[in-house]
Amino acid sequence: MDDLSGIFGNPVIGKAGQRFFRGGAPQIDVVEAMRKPMQAGRLHHWRATFARRGRELKQRGIPYVVLLAPSAHFVCEDALPDDLAGRLHSPAQAFLDFAGPVDNVVFDYPLDRLRAADGAPNAFRLTDSHWSERGAHLAYLSACRKIRPLAPVTCVSEADVTYSSVRGFGDLSVHSTPEGPSEAFARARIATRHQAVQTRQNTTFYGNRVRECASATAGAGAALFFHDSFMTAQSQYWERSFGRTMFAGVSHRVFLDAVDAWRPDLVVSVMVETALFRMPLDHDVWSFADEFECDCRSSAGMRALQALRLYRQMKFAEAADLAAGLPAMTGFNAYHARVAAQVLVTDGRFAGALAMSRHALEAKPDDPSYLWMRGYAELYNGNPADAVILATWAVVADPSNAAWANLLAEVLIGLGHWDDAAGLLERVTPLLDDSQALWRNLAVVRSARGNAAGARQAERAASAFDVG
Repeated sequence: MDDLSGIFGNPVIGKAGQRFFRGGAPQIDVVEAMRKPMQAGRLHHWRATFARRGRELKQRGIPYVVLLAPSAHFVCEDALPDDLAGRLHSPAQAFLDFAGPVDNVVFDYPLDRLRAADGAPNAFRLTDSHWSERGAHLAYLSACRKIRPLAPVTCVSEADVTYSSVRGFGDLSVHSTPEGPSEAFARARIATRHQAVQTRQNTTFYGNRVRECASATAGAGAALFFHDSFMTAQSQYWERSFGRTMFAGVSHRVFLDAVDAWRPDLVVSVMVETALFRMPLDHDVWSFADEFECDCRSSAGMRALQALRLYRQMKFAEAADLAAGLPAMTGFNAYHARVAAQVLVTDGRFAGALAMSRHALEAKPDDPSYLWMRGYAELYNGNPADAVILATWAVVADPSNAAWANLLAEVLIGLGHWDDAAGLLERVTPLLDDSQALWRNLAVVRSARGNAAGARQAERAASAFDVG
């Protein structure tokens, strides 16, 4: 089990026993972040990301709802210690004030509803960083009101939920040293007229999990949720609200490959408001299958998982040592080769990375993530012409991810193929305008082709993403 004391073990101790999440290295210290106004570059980046998601989903005829879960720092602000009371800035409120209307995106930030929760149980537990099961239900009811005009939803009403008291430790207590106190908290019981069954579950890297549920008591609609840990207490309500429900988390990203495969009537992001302090990762180089449908259970899978943990801790040499031995492990497959290639190329073991990327692509020749990986490895092995071909195929296979276009653009720029680079970037950058790297590359290309005014415009667009 991972040691979570560095994340949850240093809470702010407030009044009446209320604990507040702080975070800290390697995560963000959210209390320090909330002492200052949100950075304009981060606000711009999130708005551009939500707007692009809205456009992509609108093209598919799918509405998009974003539920920004209020942090306890604002729901329970009366319990903050005196040195913090009234001095913290809500990232969600800052974003909503900045963003204004966004086409095909409906935001819900149910702070007032949670603050107004009257009587027991409370909207937040005393010793946990997440809302209680009642708080989750109140936020669910708020979101249902936003969803009703967009898609059919069967609502689990307040009359459908009763609570019983149990005793336990929250994450801000059990991971503290010394261990904090236990508390009595409420467990929800939902009326039997609302039913749901789990039809599939798959747990992969770092606990990433896909769950699919079906309900015979809800309507025929389907909803796809990308979520963080605030869904833990809330999924019991959502799975009873649609005929089919799919949960993919932990993810603040919307994977369009999953949307296209599952074809829901509605897409919902559920994310705690402090997630807005982090950079969006929609243009990461890992696909939905890489993150959520991969093997981490075989001998090769467990070693790949260990290598990925070290890789994401930036322990590249240790990760590469593990990755190099993957082909000899039982269960070795294309995904493990994809992981090995990523780790090995980062550690400068280019020949090994190329061999692994070729093995992976043989098994999944149309996968844009695998095409990108092979192209990247070919580039670092001195084969830029092959990298151009492979990156082009990746862009064709998935035009919605800027990672593939950025690789292609950078290779074309390196080769001095300015017209080809311009043709690519002038076409894709306005469509994927939440990618700072695309704007930077467009500025370079416009400048090289003598378009000084256009280069300045692209550089301004790229600079809008900058944070201090």
